[in-house]
Amino acid sequence: MFGLKQPDRSEPHFNKKCLAKNRKNHNKQNHMQVLVIDDEEGIRMGLQMFLENTHALQLASSAEEGIHKIEEKTPDAILLDMHMEGGNGDVVLEYLAKNSLKIPVIVTSAFSTEVIQKKFATEPGKWIHLRKPIDLKILGEILASLEKSEKERR
Repeated sequence: MFGLKQPDRSEPHFNKKCLAKNRKNHNKQNHMQVLVIDDEEGIRMGLQMFLENTHALQLASSAEEGIHKIEEKTPDAILLDMHMEGGNGDVVLEYLAKNSLKIPVIVTSAFSTEVIQKKFATEPGKWIHLRKPIDLKILGEILASLEKSEKERR
């Protein structure tokens, strides 16, 4: 569904009680700000459905729109599709580097990590690669880890 890999709902980490408890414990003002940049509407909508109750979201359908959103309000993390019509994700990575913005980036692509590293190695180690179809359990774990790190820095 939406090019996203749903976690196995029979596993204990993904039950309705757990999700409901997670939603109750989040205060809207304390949500991690996540910018999703992907040219595929289905991916954006699927990620929105998955993240909207636990994160404050911004959605962009192109690299250019994503950069405008970053300029308007700096997100805590970016989910970035690398292969988009009208400008690849490397445009966003270059913008972040040029402006010395240290925003964690989760690169999403159907290509292997090695291919992505060779093609988009502007700042190796500055981003995390999550292969499509996106495993929502892993995405949730990555975002939780980033959020925990951010809270510890404060």
